[in-house]
Amino acid sequence: MSLFSFPKPARRRTKFLGLLVLLLIAWLFWPRNETRPLLNSPIPSTLESQSCIDLRPEDETFQEAIVLEAGRYCVAVDFWQRRFCGAGHCAPAAYRHLLDISGGDVTIDLRNHTLHSDGHSSGIVAYTQSNKGSMERDNPNFSFSQKTTRITIQNSVIDLRGGGTGVEFINHGSMLFIETQILGRTYEKTEFILENLRIITDNTSVILEGDGNIVRNCIIESGGVAAIMMAGPNGQILNNTIILTNPFIPGDMRATEFNEPRDFPDLIQEKMRPKAAIALHQATGTVISGNRIEVKGPSATRHNIYLTDASENIRIEGNTFVGSEDPVRLLKGSTATMKNNVFEPRKPWWKF
Repeated sequence: MSLFSFPKPARRRTKFLGLLVLLLIAWLFWPRNETRPLLNSPIPSTLESQSCIDLRPEDETFQEAIVLEAGRYCVAVDFWQRRFCGAGHCAPAAYRHLLDISGGDVTIDLRNHTLHSDGHSSGIVAYTQSNKGSMERDNPNFSFSQKTTRITIQNSVIDLRGGGTGVEFINHGSMLFIETQILGRTYEKTEFILENLRIITDNTSVILEGDGNIVRNCIIESGGVAAIMMAGPNGQILNNTIILTNPFIPGDMRATEFNEPRDFPDLIQEKMRPKAAIALHQATGTVISGNRIEVKGPSATRHNIYLTDASENIRIEGNTFVGSEDPVRLLKGSTATMKNNVFEPRKPWWKF
């Protein structure tokens, strides 16, 4: 027998372990087009008698719609967007979204329907700066397009499995990372309200910018840099279940094909990027109360609550933190008071 040869049983074990490793790698990177289990909003809503405008997908393929007038809307059917490929390209792309709100004074009751995408679309967006140039001055809806405030979204499921954001209402620009400094902004009273929603995304779930925004009675689960990211004072995050998951491929890289050598160093860098269940910028006076907050995959860069850019006098009261020894990270002049919070141990990794 050669000096460097192995007995047959050892060779068999080596081959078997190598096969297991290859199967594991294939499983991690295999495209997943199956749908998640059927989801419901946290509290089943009753249909109100109040009149509203029917809202349905305007395009059969992309399953998208746009709101162009102030008023009360009721979603009449599920928005169920499928990913499709042809001629070497796949759609929908990351710049698309299921529902576009071009202004304010809008209430959308989704009436327990689902907004779903298998592609990289976002869910519901309102971009203030783009809305300001969207109408001519002699158009009767000109004032609507100029002021993107007072938007309420309620009673639905938003289920996305790509690079898109669940709900994004912003003015100055998208907040891509929790550590990006945004000092110096001024905020108008926006009064965006998200209530009774189940939002499950592979990327960031909620991004809100403005004064006086509210997220309440929701279940929010994110595989991105944050479940809730808000900029601006006097917000309220009340009575939610908030979970930051730890997928092998982070949300910011869901669109990556992993066919370039640089993709793998980028994956390692993205895994080490700071992330948080709740990230607040310039959020003075915000209240975080009655929530259950869980961050999976404990590490020094994964946080429950991340306060930065002079977020002062944040009240953190009556929350339950799952498996956290350091529930709040304070940066750049931020301050907070904590009262009546509960801390639960994290489940062992082998328990689901």
